[in-house]
Amino acid sequence: MPSLESLRNEIDALDDIIMNALEQRFSLMNAIKTEKQRLNLEVTQSNRESVVLNKTDKFNHHEAIKNIYKLIIDLSKSLQND
Repeated sequence: MPSLESLRNEIDALDDIIMNALEQRFSLMNAIKTEKQRLNLEVTQSNRESVVLNKTDKFNHHEAIKNIYKLIIDLSKSLQND
């Protein structure tokens, strides 16, 4: 059985990946905002949100992941509204 320290090291490595990916994702929001404005689209795109949230169904922890993605989507929309 792995030690608590080695398990925490794995979590830390995954957290680095997640945080970097979120930074990249949120960095795209200004470009998304500009493109939606150019296309005269609303910030909220229900179909797109459904597509993203439905991707979570394939994971064992799909409810937890879906809840996290709901927050990510809300924060992404907030960045587009700035």
